[in-house]
Amino acid sequence: MMNRKIILFFVITASCLFIEKLGAEETIIQQEKIPFEKCLQVIKTSKDKLFIAPEIMDVPDKTRKAVFKLKDGTLTITCNSKQGTVTVSTNTD
Repeated sequence: MMNRKIILFFVITASCLFIEKLGAEETIIQQEKIPFEKCLQVIKTSKDKLFIAPEIMDVPDKTRKAVFKLKDGTLTITCNSKQGTVTVSTNTD
């Protein structure tokens, strides 16, 4: 139950803050320590909630990046297994 709350928190925060930051360049809106598997679940849940399939990139150093292309820019979720972090950022067009 706690895992779902954490994932839902990330999805809601990312969605709300993306809307608020529409006039800005790429902005990190959240960065947290989180196990890699939970981070991958954040990507999956975001896909389900946003109804958009992300472009998934496997980056060196055991990092996975999901880029959601939205109407006014992108929402990026980066999972870094080496550092044990999730980073949520936005970029506007």
